[in-house]
This record gives sequence, C-alpha cells and structure tokens, in this order.
Amino acid sequence: MPLFFGSSTVKPQHFSNRNGSGNIDLKDSRGTVVKLQNYTVVIEKKLAEGGFAIIYLVNDKSNHQFALKRQFINDDRQLEACKRECCIIKCLQGHQNIIRYVDHLISRNKFGIYEYSLLTVYYKSSVLQLMNERLMSRRSLSPVEILSIFCDICEAVARLHHSQTPVIHRDLKIENILIDDRGRSSSPRYVLCDFGSATTKVFSLETHSRQVIEDEILRYTTLSYRAPEMIDIYAGRPIGTKCDIWAMGVLLYKLCYFTLPFGESSLAIQNCSYVFPNEPDCPKELRAIIKLLLQPDIDLRPDIYQVCCLAFEAAGKKCPVGNLNATLDALQENTSNCQAIQSETLKSDSKMIFNEKIGMSGISTSVNPRLRPKPSAALRNTTAFNIAEIEISPQSVFFENNN
Repeated sequence: MPLFFGSSTVKPQHFSNRNGSGNIDLKDSRGTVVKLQNYTVVIEKKLAEGGFAIIYLVNDKSNHQFALKRQFINDDRQLEACKRECCIIKCLQGHQNIIRYVDHLISRNKFGIYEYSLLTVYYKSSVLQLMNERLMSRRSLSPVEILSIFCDICEAVARLHHSQTPVIHRDLKIENILIDDRGRSSSPRYVLCDFGSATTKVFSLETHSRQVIEDEILRYTTLSYRAPEMIDIYAGRPIGTKCDIWAMGVLLYKLCYFTLPFGESSLAIQNCSYVFPNEPDCPKELRAIIKLLLQPDIDLRPDIYQVCCLAFEAAGKKCPVGNLNATLDALQENTSNCQAIQSETLKSDSKMIFNEKIGMSGISTSVNPRLRPKPSAALRNTTAFNIAEIEISPQSVFFENNN
C-alpha cells in the first residue's frame, strides 16, 4: 500500500492575463468580491487547483459558505465546455449524488477574455481526504464504506447516462467525489463533481478525425482512468458511455486497494494487465465487479444499469435505477457471470495478471428477473441539454476587491 497519494495526472492549465501580457495570478484572491447573476460572494480561501480552474471557499452576505469554481478562458472550445458543465449541473440540480448548482456567470471582459464562475454547495470533505486519513493510520476502507461510495456514484452516473441526451462524464475518479454530511446523523452521501470534461458527443473515426479525438482525450481525460478504446484509437471503437464504465472499474479498484490497477501505463490499459494485491483482503464480490467493469471489449462491458444491479446486490440493497437501455435478454447475457467470477480462486492466485477476455454466457446471477426494478419516476423524466441556454454577459468588470 502506498504511503500517500494525491491527484492523478493533472490536465494542463490554461490561464491568461486580463491585460494579455502574461499569466494571471489567481492564488492570492482573499477578499475579492465576485458578482454572479443572483449572488454576490467574497472569496475566503483557495480550496483546490488543477485542470483549468481554481476552486475557492466563498461567503455571501449572510455568511453562508459556498464553493466557487473560477476560470479564465481564451478559446471557444473551452468556453463551450464551461457552458456545457454549467448547463448539465443546472439541469440535474436536485439529484442527491450530483454536486448542487447555486448560481453562475459567464462574461467577456474588455480584454477579450471570458470569465467563468460557477457557484455550488460547499462540501467540507472528500473521498480523497478520507483515503489519505486512512493511509496515515494504515487502515483501508471497509467493504461497507466502499460499496456506499460506489453505489452513490452509480446513481449519479446512471442519471447522466439515462438522460434524454446521454452525458459522458469522462473524468470519473476518486478526486471528483465529495462527501455530503450536512446535518446527517446517518452515513454520509457521496457526491460526484467536476463536469468540466463532460460531453454529450460520442467520438469515433466515422464521425471525427483522429487528431480531434486524440486532442479531446488529452485535454479532457485522465490517463490512469482511460479505457482501451481511448488508448487504441485505430481500433475504431466508439468513445462513449462505456468509457465511464471502465473508469468506474478503475475507481472501484482504487477504493479497494488505494492504488491504480494500471498506473499510468497505456500499454497495461490496452492489454488489460493488472493484479489483485494480497492486501487488503478485498471481498470476492468486489473483485468480481471490478473484473466485469475492466472488460476491454465494449460490447461485453456492462452498461450503467447492469453495474448498478451488481453494486446494490453486493450491498444488500434494492437497486433504485431503472433498466432504460437494455432488454431483459441482453441484461441476463451481460450480467450473468458475476457469481462465477466470485467463485474463482482469485485469492489463491492474487498475483495473476488478468488480460484474458471474459466470457458472458453460462453463468447465473441471483438478481431475479421478475424482481428487477422498473424505471423510477426520476429517470423517466429525462433531460435534454441545450448549451445555448447559457448566456454570456457583456460586462467588462467582473471582479472587485473588498480592500
């Protein structure tokens, strides 16, 4: 087990100076007043930095705390990504496992630089912090904790994939899971954040050039969580929602073992070569789910409903996610091998490298077809996303100083 870990590979940061002469320093912004559409907040301190943005802790006039994502943009494609992120979060507000939208503003200042601000609910802790605390005390997460986190993320991803226009998050990872323990005496909820990489586009060589696809992958995804179809573009496999499923497999592996299955090796990802460590002793049910999700063939990789069924069954809970995309026959074919994988002697040969393709037939699961959940009302009310709804303010003065 590693002694510590932090963020995975960080996407390059692109900030421009407001006067166009160099890099802008956003790190020392305490006391800065930020005016959005409906809120005016004051920056208290920086919480996180990475990718293209900085996250601040801010207060409103009633001293309520929020999180502010602040970003400066000088290219149209990144502007579209910000508009898309804002639209997705705004449309999905109210889902308990998706970061809650409060307010936003996109403006263009007199120097031609776009200024993007997204205000959300402030969550005091994250799964990354929780795991680092456990590492310091040389403890792992319990199976109950792992399944609680994973089931909540399953619900969040299901909401994305089951939208009228399916949304692909593209950056599912430990660092993007927050902990919502506000006023909760029971176990906390886990919340998916950072939709700056999300898209509704499915990329393939039939519809996009190789250069466009490579640029999208480099800009908006994290190497350690990339699916094989993102590594071997020439294979011609579509890059869509199944990439999120693979990333969920990597995420679940890291929750269990506090390390990444493939490190940052593109070759290991392409060959699906990984090991199950001897310690900690992870339940066979979780290893079976990991193995199913890390399926290199996207046709055999489960969809989000199938993942939810397996996760909630392992947790001993009723699956709340509806079967919107798969027929019953396809569901039985693609999820039926979980019990057989569980029965394999994985523990006795934990150093084995798993690079074989997993068959999908001849094995049964205890999820009784007649007991499978019907689509919930929340999922029947699917959402189409239109980024044109996000307007850009023409104002030239966006930030003031409180001093």
